[in-house]
Amino acid sequence: MEQVIAQAKKQFEDILKYVQEEAQNQQINEVEKGIFRSLLELGLTFLRIFLQQKGVGYKGRVHLDKEGNERSYHSKKNKKYLSIFGKISILRACYWTKEKGEIYPLDTELNMPKIEHSYVLQEWGAILGSEEPYKKSAKFLETILGIPLWGSTIETIIQRAGIDAPNFYKERQEPFKKSEKEIFVATADGKGIVMKKGELEKPPPKKKPRKMKKKGERSKKSQAESELKPGKKKMSTVIGAYTISRHKRTAESILSKKKKNDPPRPVNKVVQATLEGKEEAIQRLKAEVEKRDPQREKQSVALVDGEHKLRNLLKTYLPWFTIIIDIFHVMEYLWMGAHIFFKKGSAKAQSWVTDKLTKLLNGKIEEIISELKRDLEAISQSKKKQLLKIITYLENGKEHMRYDKYLVKGYPIGSGVVEGACKNLVKDRMEQSGMQWTINGAEAVLSMRSIQINGMANDYWRYHISKERERLYGSFMESEMSELAA
Repeated sequence: MEQVIAQAKKQFEDILKYVQEEAQNQQINEVEKGIFRSLLELGLTFLRIFLQQKGVGYKGRVHLDKEGNERSYHSKKNKKYLSIFGKISILRACYWTKEKGEIYPLDTELNMPKIEHSYVLQEWGAILGSEEPYKKSAKFLETILGIPLWGSTIETIIQRAGIDAPNFYKERQEPFKKSEKEIFVATADGKGIVMKKGELEKPPPKKKPRKMKKKGERSKKSQAESELKPGKKKMSTVIGAYTISRHKRTAESILSKKKKNDPPRPVNKVVQATLEGKEEAIQRLKAEVEKRDPQREKQSVALVDGEHKLRNLLKTYLPWFTIIIDIFHVMEYLWMGAHIFFKKGSAKAQSWVTDKLTKLLNGKIEEIISELKRDLEAISQSKKKQLLKIITYLENGKEHMRYDKYLVKGYPIGSGVVEGACKNLVKDRMEQSGMQWTINGAEAVLSMRSIQINGMANDYWRYHISKERERLYGSFMESEMSELAA
């Protein structure tokens, strides 16, 4: 111990000497790097001092865990531990029986991670890996800390780190109570992610009796073989929950070209994304709603793009919500209609859309549908199919397009939050050049990226580390903690 303490003192004196003497002939950026590298070395020495004081975790000849299992002292074994200061070897007492295997009491006391990378290094790696490609993230950490890392290490860290995200959202303390606004908004949308070859394979069909080929006949590919093309997408479901102040307005105020006052902004926005299916996503959305508005006291609105399955799931899981089809998705269909009759970019197309939008905002959806049906008679057969598609979309969603009522109540009618989440949460990370994903890898990155975007990283890592401790040391913690307290 005295030797390591003496080493720490010498390292500190060397840093001080460097700053006072050698550094005086260097530029400030060189001095900054020099101090930082020396502090990393000093940190590693301090870590050694801490571990020497802890000892090896020897508990006598026999160790008894909280379940009453006895293990005899076996030996001392080293564990490699990669901290943010560098690599260190930790000597621990091992207790063992043939039936129950081995345990290390010191691991329980220190809450050692399962892999060699420290939880601090894991946290930093997961934060970087949720923003940038794995190799780039590893290289960045290597540049900063001087620790060689691989991209596959960051991938492993993220997959381990993301396992507690769904339960974290369910179990976290409700932090927003005092700052919530009058209207609770839930929103959902989909965004495709390119999968690696084979991730979306269907099982090969059962083999049929082999037929003799005729001369010159080429064998047909099986269905499974034909589906092994890379680049196929799997749909992620993106959900968002936030509150917002009531904002009453009229159709005229929306269509006016006069400068408008800034509308109210979303408050306490929480976004998530998952590849586990639409129903799982809406169940998570329901859990978020019930956590933040358990008594259903707020006006509740669900904004969607018109997709039937999402809409039906929202009706099932959030039946008290008013479902509104996002006005901007409806406008996309209106522009499609305008371009059936008029040239793109023309004043006539603009005038046609403005007329339909005015009627839409004033609650005249039935009138728009009737007009489009009459227009079917005046267009060619080739354009009828496209116009029928628009009519069908409007008819199927008309009960959720009562924008005149929504405006009077001050409800939001645009789903900019979830659109932004699709880009920020999914596209910006998952669609970088040439990227293809495994399902598990994409799910883990989406989980960790949502934690980061929602500003919950500190709370999440405390939660995740406590859950890891339960998983790794749950059967030993009680006995170890009682000894420490004594």
